[in-house]
Amino acid sequence: MIDTAHCRLFPVGADGSGAVTSADTDWDQRVAGEVLGIAVDLTTQPNTIDVTIKHPNVAGVNLWAASNMSADAYVAPRLFGVSNANAGLTSDVTPQKYVAFGFPSVVVAQGDAGAAKYIDVTVFFERGF
Repeated sequence: MIDTAHCRLFPVGADGSGAVTSADTDWDQRVAGEVLGIAVDLTTQPNTIDVTIKHPNVAGVNLWAASNMSADAYVAPRLFGVSNANAGLTSDVTPQKYVAFGFPSVVVAQGDAGAAKYIDVTVFFERGF
């Protein structure tokens, strides 16, 4: 079954340098399965905004990141084959989907602040748990 997890974040600070990091309570539910896609709706954010969506179970791994976004985005994040030493495998070039169980951390920087200046993040996933 395909499902979604959604959060809405409001950067705080001065316009152009507003920032926010999501908490587990910002999400309407946890991601629980294969990540199929991620939609980022910037609403009225400037084209300087940076968005990083971190994997909820693997420290240091991002599901997706973009700097100076100028438009809404929909991405289908994939993981390419790597060895135990984290070197790319030339024999396995088939991208694999991320699997996650938990609440991704969304980090927003260089945004605008205000009651009508938010960012929506929706993760589409195939429920596996």
